[in-house]
Amino acid sequence: MPVYKIFLPWLLEGSRIDEKRNRGRLLASSCLCKMFCRRDIVYTANLSLLAYFYRMVQQSLSTNHSSVKWNIIRNSSEIFTLGLPGVNILIPHFLRELTSLFTSKNAPPENVLLRSVSILASLICFPNHMRDVTIPYEGQQVTSDALRNQLSSILIDAFYSDVVAMPAVKTQLVYALLLVILDDLYSSNPRASIVQQCITALMETSQDTSDRVARASLDALDTLASAFPQLMAMGTEVVCPMVILLSNNIVNLIKDARSGNLREEIVVAHLYCLLNWVLIAGTNLLLDSQTVLDKVCIEYLDQFIYEFFPSLTLYDTTCYHHYNDNTTQRLGLFGCRICTLG
Repeated sequence: MPVYKIFLPWLLEGSRIDEKRNRGRLLASSCLCKMFCRRDIVYTANLSLLAYFYRMVQQSLSTNHSSVKWNIIRNSSEIFTLGLPGVNILIPHFLRELTSLFTSKNAPPENVLLRSVSILASLICFPNHMRDVTIPYEGQQVTSDALRNQLSSILIDAFYSDVVAMPAVKTQLVYALLLVILDDLYSSNPRASIVQQCITALMETSQDTSDRVARASLDALDTLASAFPQLMAMGTEVVCPMVILLSNNIVNLIKDARSGNLREEIVVAHLYCLLNWVLIAGTNLLLDSQTVLDKVCIEYLDQFIYEFFPSLTLYDTTCYHHYNDNTTQRLGLFGCRICTLG
């Protein structure tokens, strides 16, 4: 007799015991999650056994005990990445609980938040890949469009939630928002408002007090430069604010450096991110906004390089004025300034 036929009924029964034996329930549910949420289960799982497992997850997520819910989230973060038959039935239940988790007054443990973001991120591309899928939930049919909107809403709200204060969780949310943006930009039905909200969130954390979060945000903004044509299809009001923000941030960071607060990695990340946007966007777009790459920004950049990197004085500050009337050369000079930092 297979071992699972001996122990599986005990574990299923243990996951349903009363509240007085909550510790046993936690152990049983965690064992079941570890048994079914692994890569090789797809080829060996019996559909009837999966049905029992799904029922256990659904009941655990519906309980009033936060410890039981957190236990399921901790141990089943890969549940939607395994291709388990029929697992889509659990998506609305997870989204309901994750919405409550990020809006709760009491902050869950960091590992629960990290696993929660992992679950949400694993579902971001699902609605666009499964356009015709509907999922029954509480007597209704949840469409892929409804799931798509709910997912992006949860992630955006979580990004601004008070319970998300840990840099590790914030960093994971940054990359989840980046995935939302890219998924939208390359879909047949991009949502300009969602893209704008996600980009605004990334811009707001580009100067976060945590270097880890700031670097992640700048990395995300840098990645978005590769989707420049798709962003431009939504209008220059999506692109120009990013370039302006990076330019202004560089000026502010240099001012802070002069007062003794030098965040070297963040300054360099800003410079490379801005250079990437300048090279990809070209001069035609940047000429539309006179506040981008203005004289003050480039002069501050010159002074910063000369003061903090004296061995890289390849150009005289007066050469800026020589190129002042030739914008193409001006931008090329700006690129030379940034490249000297490499």
